[in-house]
Amino acid sequence: MPYSFVKIEKDKSRVIACLHLLLILIYFIIFYVMTVLTRMLFAQIMTPHAALQPFPNAFPFKFLTIPECLIALGFAVFVAMFHWSIATRDVIERTLNILRARPLDRDDLSHQQFQNILNELSVATGGKDFKGYVVPSMSINAFSVSDFDHTPVIGVTEGLLKRLKRPQIETVAAHEAAHILKGDSLDTTMMISLFNLPLEVLRDMHEEAELALIIRLSWQFMFTAVLSFIMLFLAKTVGQLLSIPLSRSREFRADAIAVRLTRNPLSLAEGLYLASYYWHGAGIPGENLSPIFLVRPYYSSFKEEEGLLADIFSTHPPVRQRLNILLDMAHTNFDCFEESSFGNYKKTLNQMRAMQESQPLWMVRQNMEWTGPHTLEEIRAFDGMTPQVLVKRFGEVPILPAEADEELCGIFKNRESKPPNEIYCPKCYLILEPVLYEDCVISKCRGCAGALVNERDVAQMLNTPQTAFNENIVRMAKIIKEEKVTIKDKGERQLYSDYSLACPRCQDYQNKMSRRFYSAQYAVEIDQCPICKCLWFDKDELEVLQLLSKQEQSLTSP
Repeated sequence: MPYSFVKIEKDKSRVIACLHLLLILIYFIIFYVMTVLTRMLFAQIMTPHAALQPFPNAFPFKFLTIPECLIALGFAVFVAMFHWSIATRDVIERTLNILRARPLDRDDLSHQQFQNILNELSVATGGKDFKGYVVPSMSINAFSVSDFDHTPVIGVTEGLLKRLKRPQIETVAAHEAAHILKGDSLDTTMMISLFNLPLEVLRDMHEEAELALIIRLSWQFMFTAVLSFIMLFLAKTVGQLLSIPLSRSREFRADAIAVRLTRNPLSLAEGLYLASYYWHGAGIPGENLSPIFLVRPYYSSFKEEEGLLADIFSTHPPVRQRLNILLDMAHTNFDCFEESSFGNYKKTLNQMRAMQESQPLWMVRQNMEWTGPHTLEEIRAFDGMTPQVLVKRFGEVPILPAEADEELCGIFKNRESKPPNEIYCPKCYLILEPVLYEDCVISKCRGCAGALVNERDVAQMLNTPQTAFNENIVRMAKIIKEEKVTIKDKGERQLYSDYSLACPRCQDYQNKMSRRFYSAQYAVEIDQCPICKCLWFDKDELEVLQLLSKQEQSLTSP
């Protein structure tokens, strides 16, 4: 059903009017306080022997008279209107510059597909035009910005175009179009122009001035730094408080409108799930502009909870809550949704857990300490496992060398010639096939093209890369290299959601793989098992990591 009956209000909404009044109120309070303090200070200077009198008793606080309040209000209105005119001028262009967003490339097939989706959305919404932009980042996110004079913009990241399928991209774009149609994008854009954009500019100034702060600490520089930090705090606080009522409740409405536009709640749920599973974009320019994004660029487990405090401090509702509503529209539940997203993986989960619980367990003496309990497969994966290592069956008394245990001794017999046990892809649950790659044997999935690689083999591959890289790998590596991700505060705990994979080799569903960047130098997403230390790479990620390492070596080599 076309959405042509939606009427787009071009006049200022009540939220815009409230923003005007808020600015006037803020400046009125500032002028009021400054006038009172200046009068008290001037009275102290002009009074003889003022230094001998206690300041609070000699010069009590006096409220301004009505004429004085009107004068302060007049100044506040003038300054607020000046602030508004300056802050909202070219706001779309300034926002796109901060995000480093670029127009769609006609020679890029994924960009062409996104432009086709925008054209289809224009038809579905009664001829409303949308301009497409792409942020050169391998994170997964989308945004929309709008003003009174220009064509509204729907932007996505390169990672979203790479990892999402066309139906998922359609629903995500429809979600952002819904914000534009209902005026949410206009309200949010005006709000960030007043508070969040100055915050991003000041943050960039401090990052550039960090070296100067170390080299020279003059009083002028210190004063400017302290003043700008205060401005950062105030802008962040005001922007966060204002974005809560503007963003949180409206995400549900935009999801519902996107479903009406596309008739595909399941694809929107899949898009949200993947956006929350991968990196959202924290650590790159624009993360403080979270109200305009599909999901927050930085992850916070507290803000993903349900409750009063989370409602107060979070700009977006919990992703799981949004997923449940969408899945209810699709007449399914979260367990079935995960099952469909990861193939047959969830179908066999309980069976594999039961098999694991029925297996015998051992305690192993390593580095003068007992570790475990471990399964047979976990012990098989230990690098330092030798026949002389002491072991003890869990729940039994005798301590024996590993070669004396009937089951463990099989590890050391024909260890090289024994074919490996079948392991399964943690996403599609197809059997991982051993593949010779860069003189190393890796386990690769023929479905999703993911790869499980030993940590030491990855280090060897980075030292001697021999693979020829296609254009897609080169483009992805260039984007990651230009991102210059900066991990601050809580670090990578802010980058990812709680969704995680179980290691295909260890099959430990309690200690799942941790999602992180390979290193601070190479911002390539990986999953690492805490037990066997194997690394899981999604499609093309291993090749991108190799190319980045090769480029770095070519720069440092004489």
